[in-house]
Amino acid sequence: MLQGEDELRMRLSCNAFLVRCGRPIMVEVLKPCHSLVSEALYCEVAKQWACGDPDATAIIEKVFATAGITMDTVHAKKLALHIDEVERIDRMTMVAEGRRDSILREIDQQRTLTRRRRAIHDFDALSGKNKPATDFLRNEAKG
Repeated sequence: MLQGEDELRMRLSCNAFLVRCGRPIMVEVLKPCHSLVSEALYCEVAKQWACGDPDATAIIEKVFATAGITMDTVHAKKLALHIDEVERIDRMTMVAEGRRDSILREIDQQRTLTRRRRAIHDFDALSGKNKPATDFLRNEAKG
């Protein structure tokens, strides 16, 4: 698997993790708004919202508009409650990015070395002899 795929998979898993945590957080955000949404209803509305129900989304948007709450409040609470998991996924992503960068540097070094060796070979082929210049290039290619 390519390193870029690892990074993408980890970022997607972080987003999916935060989406899965949305329902309980939505319940917590809706609890103080019990005058706008009945106590019996807000758990069900949060559950339906988490499933993507447009009616539940409309109810939540109406409650939020009335209460002066935004979805940023929900996202902030999710992040605050699950910061350890998000940081762990972020560290794993950084490690994967570091491995990818290291591999790309190695590939670049190998390509440079191959170009130098090819230049030495071409020079030798054209000159027919080993000259001091080719010895210098050989030492450069090795080092």
